[in-house]
Amino acid sequence: MPSLVLLSSIGNRILIGFVIGISSWRIHYMVHGALMGLIVTFSMSVGILSQSITGFVRFTVAGIIFGFLIDLFATKVFRAGMGQIATEKVPDENGEN
Repeated sequence: MPSLVLLSSIGNRILIGFVIGISSWRIHYMVHGALMGLIVTFSMSVGILSQSITGFVRFTVAGIIFGFLIDLFATKVFRAGMGQIATEKVPDENGEN
């Protein structure tokens, strides 16, 4: 059972990194990482809530911290910029964009 929890936790942290990487939400990177960590981790930590409240709080807070650290490293250490959603310009009636 502990190995299943460990693998789930590692998978959760990888998912946080992926979600942060594909997100184009334009807010400050500190808030962005913490919120993405909360949103992704909350889906898994709800299952822990039935076993113990302290485990739920610890896992959720750890997800917030990991989200913050992932975004911090991506932004400051690796200098990855925020992505933008590509939009296609459709010409209007006059053929102009």
